[in-house]
Amino acid sequence: MPSRLEGEAEANAAARLRPEDIAAMRSALEAQRVSSAAADAQEVIAANRRFHFALLDRCDNEWLLRFVTQLWEALEPHRALSYRRAAAAGDRHAPRRSSPSTRSSSTPWKAAGPLTRWT
Repeated sequence: MPSRLEGEAEANAAARLRPEDIAAMRSALEAQRVSSAAADAQEVIAANRRFHFALLDRCDNEWLLRFVTQLWEALEPHRALSYRRAAAAGDRHAPRRSSPSTRSSSTPWKAAGPLTRWT
């Protein structure tokens, strides 16, 4: 259910994206790439959230946006655990070191895909 709601919010928001929103998304993807290569888990996590909310913030359904934001926050511990497990298993996209502040994370976005269709 969370992914369906987020998908609905993203579909709503996508029609309202402005060039500066796309630039913010690209910047967040680049920050994820650089910080992943530098094994900076905290920045990968922060950039992932910036990417998603650069899109989600354009959703004009306030109730849906609020609900999706609450779901994101509620699922942060699960994302952090998944992220740490991926790093421990040797996922080359997951930074190897982490600090206590990285325990509210999500898996890095795979940099390719949706942005190519908006350009």
